[in-house]
Amino acid sequence: MLMKIISSNFLSQTAPTTLLKRVFTIDTPLNESQMLKEKIAIYLDNPERLCCVWRHFLEWNPELFGERNKQLVDKLKQKISERSGGDINIAEELLYDLYIFDQIQVHKIITNYQFKGHLAASIDPLNIFRSAFVPDSSIIPGTDIDSQMNCPYNKERKIILPDESFIGGSQTVMKLKDILITLNRSFCGSIGIEFMNHTSVDIRQWVKRKFEEPAFVSSMHSPHIKQLILLRLIRAHSFEQFVSSKWPNEKQHGAVGCEILMPALETLIDFGSAHGAQSFVLGMTTTRARLNVLANVFRKPLQQIFVPFHHQTSEGVLLHDDDKYILGNNVKKVTSNQALPTEFAVLASTSNFVEAIDPLVSGKTMAEQLYTADDDGRRVWPIVIHGDEVISGQGIVMETLRMANQKGFSTNGTIHIVLTNQSNLPRNDSPKSDAGSIYTTNVAHTTMAPVFHVNSQDPEAVVYCMKVAAEYRAKFKSDVIVDLICYQKYLPPDKSIPKEIAKKIDSERPILEKYSEKMVKEELSTWYEIDNSIQKYNHLLEYSYSKAQKSSFKVNEWIDSPWKRFFEKKLQLVDPNTSLIPSVYKVTVENIISYRPDINTHPSVLDDLSTHFRMAKENKITWLMAENLAIAFMLQEGINVRMTGNNCEEGESIRRYHARYAVDTPESRIPLRGMYKAQGYYTVCNSLSSEFANLGFEIGFSQTSPKSLVIWESTKEDRTSLAQYMIDVFLAAGEGRWFRQTGIVCLIPHGMEGKGDSTSTGRPERFLQMCNDDYQNPITEMPLQLVKCNWIVANVTTPSNYFHILRRQMKVNFRKPLILFTHKKLFKKMIYSPRENFLNKNRFQVYFPDYKFPPNSDLAQGVKKVLFCTGKVYYELLDARDEANLKKEIAICRVEQISPFPFLAISKDIVNYPNASFHWVQEEHRNQGWWTYVRPRFIAAMEMIKKKDPKTSIEPGINYIGRGSAYQTATEIRYQHFLERSLFLADAMKIM
Repeated sequence: MLMKIISSNFLSQTAPTTLLKRVFTIDTPLNESQMLKEKIAIYLDNPERLCCVWRHFLEWNPELFGERNKQLVDKLKQKISERSGGDINIAEELLYDLYIFDQIQVHKIITNYQFKGHLAASIDPLNIFRSAFVPDSSIIPGTDIDSQMNCPYNKERKIILPDESFIGGSQTVMKLKDILITLNRSFCGSIGIEFMNHTSVDIRQWVKRKFEEPAFVSSMHSPHIKQLILLRLIRAHSFEQFVSSKWPNEKQHGAVGCEILMPALETLIDFGSAHGAQSFVLGMTTTRARLNVLANVFRKPLQQIFVPFHHQTSEGVLLHDDDKYILGNNVKKVTSNQALPTEFAVLASTSNFVEAIDPLVSGKTMAEQLYTADDDGRRVWPIVIHGDEVISGQGIVMETLRMANQKGFSTNGTIHIVLTNQSNLPRNDSPKSDAGSIYTTNVAHTTMAPVFHVNSQDPEAVVYCMKVAAEYRAKFKSDVIVDLICYQKYLPPDKSIPKEIAKKIDSERPILEKYSEKMVKEELSTWYEIDNSIQKYNHLLEYSYSKAQKSSFKVNEWIDSPWKRFFEKKLQLVDPNTSLIPSVYKVTVENIISYRPDINTHPSVLDDLSTHFRMAKENKITWLMAENLAIAFMLQEGINVRMTGNNCEEGESIRRYHARYAVDTPESRIPLRGMYKAQGYYTVCNSLSSEFANLGFEIGFSQTSPKSLVIWESTKEDRTSLAQYMIDVFLAAGEGRWFRQTGIVCLIPHGMEGKGDSTSTGRPERFLQMCNDDYQNPITEMPLQLVKCNWIVANVTTPSNYFHILRRQMKVNFRKPLILFTHKKLFKKMIYSPRENFLNKNRFQVYFPDYKFPPNSDLAQGVKKVLFCTGKVYYELLDARDEANLKKEIAICRVEQISPFPFLAISKDIVNYPNASFHWVQEEHRNQGWWTYVRPRFIAAMEMIKKKDPKTSIEPGINYIGRGSAYQTATEIRYQHFLERSLFLADAMKIM
């Protein structure tokens, strides 16, 4: 290890005597300090009292003490002769040890700067909790100052630089003084770097080179870059002044204090485009500077940006005050490094500073990379801008960072920009931030992503960090973080700036003013040129403002992923045909059954599959085969399908075997991926145990294109609650709030089987609470109901209906989220549907009447009790009816699609039972499940019958049968579970 520190060329063929001359040649003699005299006196008295460093130093450098100490020199020579016995080999060995020691000490100094230099860097523009580094080369971060002062190093001594350092550029030898100056400039200036925790030597060396080698660092000071920074600062500063002057009463989400963000992003885009990027996906977890980014980075037309301020709409859209800060955008422009236009997508985000947008950016990026065959992520780059308040405290940041290295979720690196606002620091004297540590970016340490902390008041340093970040992402395909330390002058009304920080902020001059003075001083610009640029941009702002007053808001101008030509077709207000042609059905089933992987699969897997395949040959299609058929046929139609979940490849509780694993090798095979010569791309992958980030990723993926079916499966019943924020914001309110459609399918495990509250219910009541269908003024035509609803909630009971509802997601020419509750028990019981249900123009059935009682028949007239239900409780009711021998007295009907509610189908069926009482049966507790949602809608359906036929004997009303109210979703006691079930089943079989 020591040999690496020394130059190999230097040691290879150099005699010890020559080594002595080359290493210890001193240009300037040491001063005669009292410390040296004391050390010499101690040596003459007893050499063993000195440490080996001083002893070797004095023994082999007697000439350093000058002519005035001739007597001491003679005595030292005598001591040397005595200690070495006149043997030159011993002397040379001691000299070599001293050389090694010197090199190790210098290497330690350099390493200390690389590890801890950021702690002394001048990265705080307000100098509140971080003091600037003292410009004294004798102080080295992370070392003991006292021992440093006593170190026998001469600052003029020449040191051979280690191979791992690039501070000398082409030089291999530097004076210690110059080494310290260079290290201070590289690691203790306006940039602080955290990168030495990375396990990759190549990455560490690459980052060192970028910040140590003078040739790289000097590139940030080129006149062209400086003039570009000035022009971009002018636009950013002028935009902020214009908006605040025109709309002084609007919420302040401006960029005052972080105007450098715009030149930084433009630099990032320029260098990204130079490395082949053709599309950038941006997510912002903060509304700060969003409009400035749209105007001056992505060049969204200023007229479109100003229109929402006037609240003028032409499409019946009600604009909220925050819409202009949170709606998505899609812009194309030509960058300075490309002739072809580059596409920019700014994703719609929330206005309450939540990091929920992070996984959506990753999901959309991966979708675009898939559709453009960008396997190495060279053409599509994700960027996320974080606020310092949320990045350090919300677990979804960690989940998304961890997901970046997961198979099926990697985007080949995301560039994270953190706006560290000084006004958001805690009001105390602690040097720690809201993160409980020095930096809010410490979460990056978990993935070893390098972090560049940079002072926002040094524009050239900021631009250089962005350049390095772009090059890092292009080369290593992994995450990198730029911590832009700035301040926020204007806060929302609900926040206030601490007085001590406010004074600092008020005393700060605008960055444009300071940088303009610097440019004029360096004779790179004149005040006349600067004023002229400001006036030109202000004229453009005024012109756009006048045009905006005459324009109105258009939805298609505020969508992040416009689906080209998808919405051009007329809405399809018919129930689509989702059945299969017999010939296609036969070929698809045969392809699934005949697949034989070239790996050794576990025998139990083969046995389980053989049962399903045998039933398929008998024209009995199980749940597993129905799912495979739906996916296979959509792939044949060219539709891309993606299925993810915690263990969805093989299936944990629901065995689906979409991936076959070998028992003797780590190989696997995915049968559906290569079933047809020309088919859509099929992705099935296990996800992290993180519902929040995983669902966000799949939502972002599904919003990118309407020609992909995305299926997300929750891990367990209760785990769905962890993704509730994503469900509320981006699914339930996705189309109404953000103008974004998505056809994602959410498979929610559900079913009370006596296993406790953690694995019993998927909380359907939460989803039904957010359904927008109105039972007081119901729409009865199902196709129109589907168009108007915000999402679809279903609970199917047959494999064929499961097949048809998946197919319907892609057959309609609009997209709605599908919340589909699934039951482990139905998968395991080998419930099947006949072959005919998949053919002959069959469709998804929103409601199943009891087919034992034909309409207007005597059998229906004799029914005394009608039980409505949904899900697996239907099969329990069937068994109970058979046991009670009440097949003629009780009809059991199933509601397969809960929302939108099938008013028309149910009302048509109810009239067949004029002599019956109506009951809703559910296995969930009364205050949970479906009851509170279906009750008013059943009554509305009966009122429709009464209105149509006032003479009918059917009175609006429906009774409840099921468990009573409870605070838990299910009991933990298995005996209690079966007792409760037997009681409500017995109640259902009672005939009054």
